[in-house]
Order: sequence, then C-alpha cells, then structure tokens
Amino acid sequence: MDKKYRYVVIDDDVFAAETLVDLLNEIPELVHLMTISESGMAIKHLATLKPDLVFLDVNMPNKNGIEIQKEILDLNLHARVVFTTAHEEYVLEAFKNKAFDYLVKPVSKNDLHETLSRFHAQVNCFTEHIDKNNKAVNKQEQKEIVVKNAYGTLVLQCSDVFYIEAEGSYSNIHLINGKTELISKNLGKIEHLFHGANFFKISRSCIINIRHLMKTDRLNKKVVLLCNNQDVALKISREKFYDLEHFIQSEVDNKVRSK
Repeated sequence: MDKKYRYVVIDDDVFAAETLVDLLNEIPELVHLMTISESGMAIKHLATLKPDLVFLDVNMPNKNGIEIQKEILDLNLHARVVFTTAHEEYVLEAFKNKAFDYLVKPVSKNDLHETLSRFHAQVNCFTEHIDKNNKAVNKQEQKEIVVKNAYGTLVLQCSDVFYIEAEGSYSNIHLINGKTELISKNLGKIEHLFHGANFFKISRSCIINIRHLMKTDRLNKKVVLLCNNQDVALKISREKFYDLEHFIQSEVDNKVRSK
C-alpha cells in the first residue's frame, strides 16, 4: 500500500480491541481513527468519521455487529466492514450483509495481512477503472451519436443526452433541452452507442447520463436525475443499484486521494 487508509475498531472487549490495533499499527499505510467500545454509539461516530475500513465485533451488548453493519448499508457509508469475532456461526449472515471479510479471533497476523492485501487490490482496481473513465470523459462528451428516426437521421452530442428509456420496440432519447426523440429501434439495438464513462445502464429499460445524477434512493430503488431544474425519478434494479453506488463512491474516493 502506498496511500493512507483510515480505520475504526468496534469491540466491547478492550483487550481484544487493543491487540488488533497493535497489529494494524504495524502497517504504516493505515491510520487509526478511533476504538469504539459502546456499540450503541458506533453508527454516530462512523457517520462523522467516514472511515475506509471498519473492524467490527459481532457479539456485543446493546447492539450487535450485524445490526451495525445493516445501519452502515442503510446510511450508505461505503466503509468496508471486516467482522472480527470468536463466533464462526455468524459468517453466513455477515456475508449476506455485504461484509468485506470475516476474521476469527484471535486474529492472526497472516489472516489480517491477507485481508488487507485483498482490500488494497480491490481499491486499486476501482481506482484504475475510474482513471480510465476520467480520461474517456472528455473524449466521450465530444462524441457524436448518429441514429435514425421516422423522419430521417439524428446527430446528437453525448453531452446533450439526459437519459434513454425503452418503449416497447422503440426507444425514447430524452435530451437536456427538454425534448424527446423517438427512435425506431429497441434499447438493446442502440445501447452500444452509449457505452462509456458518461452512461450507466440502471435496468433493462433505462440508461442514464451519470453527469446528471442527483441522488440514489435505496429504500425505493430509484435514482433521481436533475437538469435545468427538471428532476426525474427512475427505477433501478437491485443489482444495478449496488454497482452504481460502488462506482460513485470509487469516483469520489479517487478525486479525494488525487488532491
């Protein structure tokens, strides 16, 4: 690792927490933000600190680690959670709730280093992806899209496209100027024109220009786009929702680290 990543330890066992912090402090690229022993206060601190990694015990009084992880997901905090516990029976539930890893106490140095190596590899993968996308953005924004409609040929700039929505055997291209162009081809036949850094397919029937993404709605599985004071709510599939959130957070992380 050559960048600094911030972590928090949540564990009501003071000795176990201190032992883990001692191991983690041997890695210079990691920065210890806080050790939280009172699980009821954990989510408040996490929302303020916004760590990259959380080492989270499962079996705690007041609120257990699974409950805290669900709150992390609900609040869209994007921290990667590594469960640390002596209770192996929780492993399935941990991964169902999108745990990054699961370490059994007492945590060994080898297991910890393996987890951190995977973390580093994943972060690098996202960073490289965003770097490539950022280089492609300027080129794509100037790219022309040529499609045919019932009246002839339509030439558009990528930057003029708000979102594209399927309508049976046709496709509606919604533009940032408020106009809509009906194309006599289904979305599957024109989606290749919208591959690249600016566009994201949120479902089988819709592609959005992420430059106009205002917010995501986890509860209702929707995204909201905004352009020229016009906001539009669109349904997003469950699997695409998490892909989009990871993409957004990775882009934010990359911009922060490049400063």
